[in-house]
Amino acid sequence: MAANDAATATATIHAFRQLKDEAPTSQSQLGETLDHLMRLTRQAGLHGQSEWETALARLSEAAEHVEATLAEHAARLDHLESLSVTDELTGLHNRRGFRRELSKALARAERDGETGILMLVDLDHFKRINDTYGHGAGDAVLAAIGGVLNGAVRQNDATGRLGGDEFAVLLSNADPVAVQPRVLRLRTALSQLVVQHQNCRIPVRATLGQARYEPGSEVEALLRTADLDLYRQKTA
Repeated sequence: MAANDAATATATIHAFRQLKDEAPTSQSQLGETLDHLMRLTRQAGLHGQSEWETALARLSEAAEHVEATLAEHAARLDHLESLSVTDELTGLHNRRGFRRELSKALARAERDGETGILMLVDLDHFKRINDTYGHGAGDAVLAAIGGVLNGAVRQNDATGRLGGDEFAVLLSNADPVAVQPRVLRLRTALSQLVVQHQNCRIPVRATLGQARYEPGSEVEALLRTADLDLYRQKTA
């Protein structure tokens, strides 16, 4: 498919979604149009004429096929969009997806006065794990870290793998002081993690840095602050 054709198809699908969202009932725009044609048919005295009835039936079938096709393409778009922001190994957001969630949180902070915490997590001596146990073990460790992070957050929070052995957690709409017990629990869970891979038990250690956000916070500055705290924790 050419780029222009793909763009046109995507625009059509999004337009169709919008029409469905704006419709006051569950009936589609195509269905309403067909109903209107049926009313005009009766008004024109064409109701019952076989050729006209056959044409309307074929039009109805075509409309249903178009609706089904558009719905299928819309579902595929949703799936592709999900893949584009998801880390395949851990199931967390990838860098792009996490930055998007962070931008949304900072926009809410600016609009509603929301505060929260950004945490960066970096595994200690991860290269040693790969060198000692193999890359399969390294992948198992990364997946286990993803599970720990997902288990530590609420539905409105966000987790991400930013790349390699670097992860991020966003505790949104939370008081930065009151949320510290949760931060401590996460730090403890990461420090006590042991991953079973084949016949090996692999102890995992991670360092966590954090930064609070509030109205006026910006993505890059917040990431830098959390990264500096991460560095301080590693060198302490």
